[in-house]
Amino acid sequence: MKIAQYLEAARKLPIISREELTSHAPIVVLSPHPDDETLGLGGLIAQARSAGQEVHVVVLTDGAGSHPNSIEYPPEKLVNLRKAEVRAAGEILGMDPACVYHLDLPDTQAPSEGPAFVEAVRFVSELVRRTGAKNLFVTWDQDPHCDHKAAAALAASVLSDNPVVHLWAYPIWGWHLNTEEHLPGEPRGTVCISDPSVR
Repeated sequence: MKIAQYLEAARKLPIISREELTSHAPIVVLSPHPDDETLGLGGLIAQARSAGQEVHVVVLTDGAGSHPNSIEYPPEKLVNLRKAEVRAAGEILGMDPACVYHLDLPDTQAPSEGPAFVEAVRFVSELVRRTGAKNLFVTWDQDPHCDHKAAAALAASVLSDNPVVHLWAYPIWGWHLNTEEHLPGEPRGTVCISDPSVR
């Protein structure tokens, strides 16, 4: 299926409310970089928090790769800035700062295998079990960024450890794929917005 057709089909997926999607159970969000959680799920996070629903965000990478070779923002300064931005965005969205976790994996090098990958899977699996989360949100595995693909692989591994958890994907860069390229399969699932009567 061409990407243009895939995205059009995705726009026609059934729309349900946050309550229907998550059953008001705790949510865990995997964010490859410090901003993907807000860009991809800011509305859902804000809705959940305003309703008193527990939300946990795991930021996989340190975000140091967003401005390579920058003189004004060398890696250490950039890491601190991006963590501050996550805190500020989280505050606006109603997040409890204690529910935001930074794994500090190297930006553009999030692993899809090996010891660091296994440790990240262990951390997220334990978080899911400890919080009683029933929904795990992660960037779409077709997003054209290596860290987004690694995050999707991590989520799939977490799911194998926690089969009762529902896995949901959110696109960040996927909306900007070449519409003439092909993707395997068809979109499935649902779309969640605040008011199901609005498309």
